[in-house]
Amino acid sequence: MKTSQLVSNLLFVACSLLPLITHAERAYPQYKVGDIVSNDAVFRDYITKESKTLHDFAGKVIILDWWSYWCPTCLAYTDSLSGGLSSPYKKKGYKNKNGVEVLFVSIHIDYGVNIDNIIKNKLFHEFLEEMPPQYLLKSMANYLPDTNYYTRPLMTIINGVPDEPNHEQWELLYLMPDTDILRQKTLTDVIESIQPPVDHSFQAVKSVFSDCVKLDTNYYQSTWYGAFADTGWPMLWSPEHGFQYLFPFSSDAMWIYDFALADTGASGFLYTTGGYYPFLFSAETGNWLYYVKGSGDSQEHTRCFYDFATNEYRTF
Repeated sequence: MKTSQLVSNLLFVACSLLPLITHAERAYPQYKVGDIVSNDAVFRDYITKESKTLHDFAGKVIILDWWSYWCPTCLAYTDSLSGGLSSPYKKKGYKNKNGVEVLFVSIHIDYGVNIDNIIKNKLFHEFLEEMPPQYLLKSMANYLPDTNYYTRPLMTIINGVPDEPNHEQWELLYLMPDTDILRQKTLTDVIESIQPPVDHSFQAVKSVFSDCVKLDTNYYQSTWYGAFADTGWPMLWSPEHGFQYLFPFSSDAMWIYDFALADTGASGFLYTTGGYYPFLFSAETGNWLYYVKGSGDSQEHTRCFYDFATNEYRTF
């Protein structure tokens, strides 16, 4: 009786723990294409032994390939990925057509195993080991119809670019294999679709100077206003006008606080548009000034204007 009672007790405990075990196994999110991937999974760099997370790969298109030394199908796919996709991108400087860097990452799922001979000559930027409990691997694989993910290749593409126009940072763009293979694009299509971060500063400038082009960092050219630098938008500096503070009214229409004009004792407020410039309306005189293009030197304060209020030229 004691033995049977003990067995009964053990069975009761086992049955009681089974839901907890099942729950623990299912605690990992089941990522699918379009989901935002947790970026706190910790890897170990196989070469340097340093810890890494996806944060270390921010700003890039990230191709993650999971494999193991004992899995022939995984090894075959890794070879195919190295020679068939990584090699062509190597010739392109590992950038897609939009100039975004493409990063190939190899992840060995058996922590602490010597794989020196296997990874020789493979074209991956990073060779990592996913440290226990292999959080990211299980989160990807849980979505697959075959839960025995250790016997099949697993490869994903993640967007690491912040402020990408069409995708969130850390968005899962591709998962192979997938339950619905028909909705998957080719690997190249996915990689090539990622664009650089949105330039919010340029967008702000372009909302005022619709025709402007970016010449360099914070330096722009407008066909009607000329060249200028963004010194802390909407403050700008131009070689002809010096410092000006803009109060945009609409696209290509604005009030301007002109510091050089204000230094003369005037109010400093001028109004102009892309269609009127180089005519500028003076808030102080209630009349128009005509700027003689090319006369300005912000260092020498030699800008020449024709003042329609006094019918004479002024320099300031």
